[in-house]
Amino acid sequence: MSSTDFIVKTFEQYVRTLVRYQRPIVFITLYALLSLFVMGHFLSSSLLGDRYYRTDYEAMYAGNAWKPFVYRVLIPKLTKTVVDATPYRWQQRANAGVKRWMANPETLQVRRLLPWIPAIYSKKNPYPRVVTTVIIYASLWGYIFMMYKLAAALVPSSQAFRWIAPIFGMLAISSFSRPWQYIYDIPTLFLAAGCYYFLLTRQLKAYLFFFLLACLNKETAIFIFLFFTIWSYQRFSTSSFVILWVAQCVIYASVKVALTFAYMQNPGWFLENNFFRVLNQDVFAKASFYRIMAIAVFFYLMTARWNDKPAFLKNSLWIVPVVYVAYMVHGNPGEYRVFFDLLPLLVLLVVHTLTEVTGLSEAPFFRDGSKTPGAVT
Repeated sequence: MSSTDFIVKTFEQYVRTLVRYQRPIVFITLYALLSLFVMGHFLSSSLLGDRYYRTDYEAMYAGNAWKPFVYRVLIPKLTKTVVDATPYRWQQRANAGVKRWMANPETLQVRRLLPWIPAIYSKKNPYPRVVTTVIIYASLWGYIFMMYKLAAALVPSSQAFRWIAPIFGMLAISSFSRPWQYIYDIPTLFLAAGCYYFLLTRQLKAYLFFFLLACLNKETAIFIFLFFTIWSYQRFSTSSFVILWVAQCVIYASVKVALTFAYMQNPGWFLENNFFRVLNQDVFAKASFYRIMAIAVFFYLMTARWNDKPAFLKNSLWIVPVVYVAYMVHGNPGEYRVFFDLLPLLVLLVVHTLTEVTGLSEAPFFRDGSKTPGAVT
């Protein structure tokens, strides 16, 4: 075979592969681009917690931050574990590499374009910050993967639903992240989506493990437990339900008690109380056309084609009033990040409407003629 024939055949094989796998290639490329946007927005708005003195990165890493933020230990402890396992000379090389990059005149334009880079990494010891950034970005990809798997398990007949779900899942992060974000936010989404997926598919050991991680990450994991109670009450045998319910109570209480005693001397409060601020600046705020339209559109997207929506998703709306009350009492005005533990399910309600009402689920791009198994119930 001549070199020309080899090149032609290789190109033909490449084209056939591209056609065959065009949907994964297109969407994984979109996920990669969107993940960079979401991560950039996260770093810009959070500075890894440095925008708010009570969540200062060094204080969170050392366990000296204010309560209740110091209770959210998963990412700081995981970072510290990685740092402690890294040979000291490697840490020194990493620190030197970051400092050289910061001092390099050729990267000046990049630093000007992304001013959060020097704000975050121009530190005496930037290596832990780099590790935390990698962990959070890995959590973002974990969230993408879990949203895809959860959507596929809920509606296996719809290729559009499973591929589009991670896109809106990522877009929702920035939409719900006003005024800023924290290092535990994206991991909250990843762990919540994982809990819902493992609960739906009844991989209960994995569910309990993810629930444990979610409790270590943020105390709002109690909303996942509440969803479990509502969803599983009549779908598990009495003995299985009681065992799982008690196991989660033990996990949540043990984590909460241990962290409360561990950080008893830290400044701050068990939970912040901003009830009157939220009432004044959000609940009773002057209604605007855009606010009313946003609520109306979001309500429509979550409820349209109601009878066709998976029961698993519809049960999530029982939790919305509870989360909103928690937001009014303990959140800050406009801080809808409190919905992150529930957000994967709300996003899937919206995506289901979009794919069904617009006809995307029947579009040729999403139809490959393959048979799909029934939905998980």
